Amino acid sequence: MELAHDNQERPLSKNEQSRLAELETILKNYQKSFVHVGDALAEIAESRLYRTEFGLWEDYVLEVWQMGFQRANQFIRGAKTYHHLEASMQVIKIKTSTIVEVLPTNEAQIRPLVENKLSLDEQISVWILVINLSNNEQINVTAALVKRCVVALKGKILRDNISKIKRGANKGVRVSEELQEAFNQYLENLQSELDSNWRNTSKKAVIDQLKSLLAAAEGI
Repeated sequence: MELAHDNQERPLSKNEQSRLAELETILKNYQKSFVHVGDALAEIAESRLYRTEFGLWEDYVLEVWQMGFQRANQFIRGAKTYHHLEASMQVIKIKTSTIVEVLPTNEAQIRPLVENKLSLDEQISVWILVINLSNNEQINVTAALVKRCVVALKGKILRDNISKIKRGANKGVRVSEELQEAFNQYLENLQSELDSNWRNTSKKAVIDQLKSLLAAAEGI
């Protein structure tokens, strides 16, 4: 999102002034609807409709709406993700055997999908899991449930990747039996940590280890 402001930037046209007034009315009247709020904020930001009175986007949302820059962006990203799920609802309904549309009702339920940088397809997969668990366990859809499903999906992705590595590691490359055995054992240990939800080793520690190993190998 562009935040810099040119003091020589053109003033708002009459149409832009009218549209800004409409969007700000939406923001005043639909504060409890994160989708309306996100859509309105997104248009104001993308069209720079705040530019007449404010040099920076964060100044506008803070002074006019008492909203921090990060919070405003959460609404914008949340609304975009909501629309993606809404557009994919037919697929979701088929895969969850539900006849009603079950979509996020607040921005907190959307946030785990955005903050974990899931692809669009992964977001759909998580939401399908959310609905199925909600139906099977007779529980409400909450932000905690969405987080739980994100963790489950990321765990499945990592397990799939480990399996692919095991199947395809070092094909056509000369590797000693000792080194291959040690590598396979490392993958087994990594799988164990994943299954225990990283009880004994943090994910960051694993990533740091792998980065150090790669750096050492590249320096040889």
